[in-house]
Amino acid sequence: MTALDGLLAASASATARGDHAAVWRAVTRYGLAHWVDPLPEPGADDRRGEALLLRATAADQLDLRDEAVTALLDLAGWADARGSAATAVLARAQLCLHAADGDAGATVALPDVRELLVDVLDRLGRRPSPCATSSLAAVTAYSCARTEAPDLAASVLAEARRLAVPDAGDAALLRAPELHDAGDVDGAVALATTVADRASDPTREYEARELLGVFAMLAGDDARTVRHWGRCACIALDLGAPLVGLHRVELVCQLLNAHGEYARAFDLASRYAAATTDAPVSPGVLNLHAVLARAAVETGRYATAWRTARWVAEWSELTPDVLRTSACYSVAALAGTELGAVTEVARLLERQAESRERAGHRTEAAQSLRAAARGLVTAPSRHRPFGDAAAAEAAVELALSLMDRSRRLLTDAGPGAPDDETRRWHLADWNDDMAVVWHAAGDTALALSCAEDAATGFAAAGDHGGAATAWTAAADLHLASGDPAACDRALAEAAAHLDALGLTADDPARRAWREVRDRRSA
Repeated sequence: MTALDGLLAASASATARGDHAAVWRAVTRYGLAHWVDPLPEPGADDRRGEALLLRATAADQLDLRDEAVTALLDLAGWADARGSAATAVLARAQLCLHAADGDAGATVALPDVRELLVDVLDRLGRRPSPCATSSLAAVTAYSCARTEAPDLAASVLAEARRLAVPDAGDAALLRAPELHDAGDVDGAVALATTVADRASDPTREYEARELLGVFAMLAGDDARTVRHWGRCACIALDLGAPLVGLHRVELVCQLLNAHGEYARAFDLASRYAAATTDAPVSPGVLNLHAVLARAAVETGRYATAWRTARWVAEWSELTPDVLRTSACYSVAALAGTELGAVTEVARLLERQAESRERAGHRTEAAQSLRAAARGLVTAPSRHRPFGDAAAAEAAVELALSLMDRSRRLLTDAGPGAPDDETRRWHLADWNDDMAVVWHAAGDTALALSCAEDAATGFAAAGDHGGAATAWTAAADLHLASGDPAACDRALAEAAAHLDALGLTADDPARRAWREVRDRRSA
């Protein structure tokens, strides 16, 4: 007997005796240790069906949508051929969820979700024998019908109640969503809370808190969402089934990061990353490491953030998720800058620009190139000077080339080109960065020209903050070039924009303005 055969036998046995924790561990074990193993050949025993079910469940947790759908379609066909009505309806009920999600980037087509739900309801109406599998099928279909086909929900719920194993907790967890949909939110929360607090089985507590997290999310209560789904993540980890909690831990860490609780996010994401080291590279794993990288950079763990964010971004380029790819390039750039990896950061930002341009986001691509250029000429002074004059000159030349590419993205016509209003502001921002690059190149005249162009561009776009900052920079350049009268004029322009903003005296923009004024007066 192979290791996979042993796992399949253990999983089937756990399902038969209702040991949910053991089933969850089997799903995780399959995803971590047997993902690339060949499936059992179709034969007289049930090993192929068990393998397809484990594969579909693991793929769903990993966000491998095509793999999950393919496994479920194969499972449905296998079950039909074997006359296993309960497994056949379970496979189709789970397909309903994938059809409802829309599965962006998926290549395996599915029928309309309503068509699938009608088929599932018909199959449930043929009275498959009550068992854990048919009960799960009905509950799964009900969770989908509630949002996708409310007119079918009552009929599916009736089947779910008929097929349910007699258990007060199961009944309560079916009743709670029904109450919530009917507008009795407090009653739904109270019922699910009772189940969670009294559960002796950790998988039952997980199910109740998962539902409570959904209720909290719908209410816009992030703190309660984190509390319930964070508990789910810990339960799955404690049971040795981290794949089951992968979706929840990612969402919890996203919320923790959003609320500035980076240390908590880093701790939880790190524990999950360690527990899923052997998982296949997948959207679910990439999402986990993306939130880990963000938490790492925000807690000063720059080496971890640099390593993790680059890994995610490079793999993520192979997926349709442009936002994740771009976000991780940005995190890597922050971390790399702190580590003094100036040239490497510029290369990463170039890759980010290429990724954004491929996605049709030309304005954002231009921003990436500007960030790369500015970093090349400013970051060395924060960490260490360039090794020699030749290296400094090469950095400036590369920065000028990047700025030229950035401007063309803003000004050239074509798909993804910004509209006139957007272009006006971004050209002002481009001039602001170009002033920094020309200053680094030692050309004060061109730096001044760009700074003043930036200031007038920001003003034309109605951006008083940008205009004030640019005029202050121009004043500083005029002062350095020995033209105090021009410095005074620029300071006056900056002051007018600062007054329009109504900024307090301790605002950073006000402080920067005063520093230039005080040096002018000295």
